[in-house]
Amino acid sequence: MWGDRSRWLAVLAAVASAVCLADPLDMRLAAQPLSTALREFTAQTGVQVAIQSQLASGKMAPAVSGRYEPAAALAALLRGSGLTAYQINPNTYGIREAQHRTAEPSYSSAPEGSRAGSR
Repeated sequence: MWGDRSRWLAVLAAVASAVCLADPLDMRLAAQPLSTALREFTAQTGVQVAIQSQLASGKMAPAVSGRYEPAAALAALLRGSGLTAYQINPNTYGIREAQHRTAEPSYSSAPEGSRAGSR
């Protein structure tokens, strides 16, 4: 009994970690209200985003089009919004107001080379 459960948990862990290490995806997000863009981001990537509704209120997201790793696409959507993403688990990011210096890594700007074909 435990052997089957252990194998099932191993498969789930492998699937979850695959999202974190995902290959770049073709992203097609129009410029739109940020809350709408984040829902579309989730639909296109399968990565969940947790945000308090008042943080997105009145903010617009730029168009994001091309091949992006999910974290880089999310950073591109948040660029100029005053918000930053942080990883909660391999399949979920949270959004909060950007701080000048944080102890946690910030995904508010895409790391060099994280966008496919950027070199």
